Amino acid sequence: MTATGGNGGSVSDNFEIRVGEAVLGIPSEESISIYPNPASGYFTITGISGRLIGISLISMSSREVRNYLVSRDGRYDISELGEGVFFVFAKGDEGRRQAGRLVIKRH
Repeated sequence: MTATGGNGGSVSDNFEIRVGEAVLGIPSEESISIYPNPASGYFTITGISGRLIGISLISMSSREVRNYLVSRDGRYDISELGEGVFFVFAKGDEGRRQAGRLVIKRH
């Protein structure tokens, strides 16, 4: 890529564009949005493509903390969990897995 300034100078550089991220070694084709984040009582997710099958909450030590069925109201309860950083995996049809990061913080 080359960027040109107003005075006629230019700078060239190579860069890498990544779509999604690998979380805990599992590639995510698309990122999901988690709200609120940080959260204290519940979270919701958006940005899921395809049909949602389930939600998993994984600790930083790679341990599954919760496994949720698909919620009709889109809210997932975290009121009994302690503070920390967790990964949210949305499992979809056709083997899709989308990942995001959730911070649980108590007030």
